[in-house]
Amino acid sequence: MGMIPAERSNIDQYLFIGYSCLLVVTGLINIITGFSSGCIYASFELFVTSNLLTMSQILVITGCLILVATLLCYCAAYKKNIWLHVFISYLLGITLTLEITGSISGYLFNRFTDEIVHRKMNSSMEYYNSTNTEIAELWDQIQTDNKCCGTDHVSNWLDMFHGIPVSCCPVYSGTTNSTTCDESKVYSTGCAIPVASIIKEQTIMTTKMGILSAVLQFTGLSCAFFAHYLLQLQEERNRDKNKLINKEKCDVFSI
Repeated sequence: MGMIPAERSNIDQYLFIGYSCLLVVTGLINIITGFSSGCIYASFELFVTSNLLTMSQILVITGCLILVATLLCYCAAYKKNIWLHVFISYLLGITLTLEITGSISGYLFNRFTDEIVHRKMNSSMEYYNSTNTEIAELWDQIQTDNKCCGTDHVSNWLDMFHGIPVSCCPVYSGTTNSTTCDESKVYSTGCAIPVASIIKEQTIMTTKMGILSAVLQFTGLSCAFFAHYLLQLQEERNRDKNKLINKEKCDVFSI
C-alpha cells in the first residue's frame, strides 16, 4: 500500500548515469579543443590578442570542471543526496556560462582578425634582427611555411630595412653555398592573409565546438533539474508512505 515501484524509484539514478556519460563527452571536447586551439594561437602569439589564449584556457578549465561534475553525478546517483544534485546543477550552470562567454568572444574577435593581424605584423617587422631571435624565428618560419614575404608584399621589408630576409625566397634542398635573396626570387604574396586565415579558421572551429558543448551542457543541465525534481517527488512519496504506515500502527495499538 503506497509502495513506489522499484523502477520508478531508480529513474533518477538511471537519468544521472545516462547524462554523466554525455558530460564526459562534453568535457573531453572542451579539453581537446582548448589544447589544440591554444597550441595554434601560441605559435602566432605575437600576432593575436590575449583574448584568444584566454578563450582556449577557459575551454580547458570548463572541460575539467565538467569531468569533476561527472564524478559527482555518480556519487549523487548512488547516494541520492538532494543537495549534491543542487550543487551539480549550479556547477553545470557556471560552466555553461563560461562556454557561452567564450563562444561570443571568439565570434567577436573573428570579425577583427584581419585588422589585428595586419597591425601586429607591421609593428613587429622593425624588431626583425639577429638579436631579437623570437621575432626573427617566427617571421622566418611563417614566410618559409606559407611561401609569403612581408605583411603585404616584399616592399614592406624594403621600406623598413632596404633589404630582404632570406626566408622570403625558396631555399632548395642540397644548397651548400650561402644563400641570398633578391627581388627576382621572392615570394609574391604577403603573409597577413594566410596567417589571418589560419587564425580565423581555428577560431571558427573553436567557437563551433564551444556552441556544441553549450548545447550538450544545456541538455545535461535540464536532465539535472529533472532528476532533482524526480528525487524530490520520490522523497515526498516516501514521507507520505511513512506517515501512512505510522498511522496504521497507531490504529492497531489503539485497538
